[in-house]
Amino acid sequence: MKNLIVITAIAYLAHQYVGDHFKLVKYNSDDEVILQIGTYGTLEECRIEEAQQKEKAELLEFLSSSFKCEQIEWFTKK
Repeated sequence: MKNLIVITAIAYLAHQYVGDHFKLVKYNSDDEVILQIGTYGTLEECRIEEAQQKEKAELLEFLSSSFKCEQIEWFTKK
């Protein structure tokens, strides 16, 4: 029994040291995961990347929705 406890403790510590614990994913409108962006060792790293991805998405949305061709008013009144 002591061996099992020691092995479990070693496995847990190795996982804590080596493994990434957080993943950043993108969801669609149906709350389904459509993309895994990356994995991170700490929640802070994941949140930093999340903020950067949101910033990029907002910029792309702004750029794609900001331009529209419209006829100049002077030409429509003639």
